[in-house]
Amino acid sequence: MRKGVALITVIWILAILTVIIGILAYLTTSDIAFTFIFNKQRLALASSEYGKNDVVSKIPQYDLLGAMAANDVLFFSDSLYAAYKFDITSQRSYLISPMPFPHGTLQWGTGGRWLKVFDFTTGGRCVTARGNVERVVNVGAAYENPLTAAGSAGHTMY
Repeated sequence: MRKGVALITVIWILAILTVIIGILAYLTTSDIAFTFIFNKQRLALASSEYGKNDVVSKIPQYDLLGAMAANDVLFFSDSLYAAYKFDITSQRSYLISPMPFPHGTLQWGTGGRWLKVFDFTTGGRCVTARGNVERVVNVGAAYENPLTAAGSAGHTMY
């Protein structure tokens, strides 16, 4: 009788340990999966920020924006809106929509100067085995118009 009770107790303990180990394995694998997804989201946001900095750095030299758009791909994703795609690596890229060509909006600024205001969106994209991860940044940049000022950079908001 005692051997039977001991055997049943050992079987129950093994069953409980098996369930606990299964739960821990599931939580660990899902934790690793969430970490990979978070890392891809972080890389997509960094790609978007890279695109923002790249385009904003070229706005004062308007010819660089034209060269930038001429040398890269007009890209249509799952929407009807066109974007310019720039590959950072084979797995990472950023998209600019619309490309802020020199015809930014002229606005009257403080101190009697005109500002060129650019408004565009940069989207960072990372290619993964389960699909693309994207993060989008809306950018507004204002620069003094070279016709009425010294052409110095204004401010950037996003």
